[in-house]
Amino acid sequence: MGELARVLRAGPDLLRGAVLSAHHRGGAVSGAGFSLVIDGTQGRLEVTGAEFPHIGPVVVRGVRGRGRLAELALPPAYDKHPHLSGTLVHTLAHAYTAIRDDLLDGTAGAPDFGHAVARHRLLDAIVRSAATGQRTLTGN
Repeated sequence: MGELARVLRAGPDLLRGAVLSAHHRGGAVSGAGFSLVIDGTQGRLEVTGAEFPHIGPVVVRGVRGRGRLAELALPPAYDKHPHLSGTLVHTLAHAYTAIRDDLLDGTAGAPDFGHAVARHRLLDAIVRSAATGQRTLTGN
């Protein structure tokens, strides 16, 4: 298993009490593009792109310890449309593929109204937590 795949599978650790601080913005006058930096106790991940990740390609770099960042390759199984890589329709093709798979296989991998409700509950909980200074549950 590649390094990126191990990192992506570590996501549930956040639910075990890890601290996350995030800032999301769009339309920066500087034209800085997209940047996500994750500093952890064992290393660092950086995701960058000229556009937001749902619009254009991103580059993922990482390092364990204090070494130099190195580009991490996406595991081939993660990309069902490698021939579209680097194009504006790459992410869109993945979205439509997820919808098709859900319809054919009876799965629920593509975001739906329930996902939207969960995201809005999360955003509401963040606002309440910021206003009160208290941990707020989402109810999910």
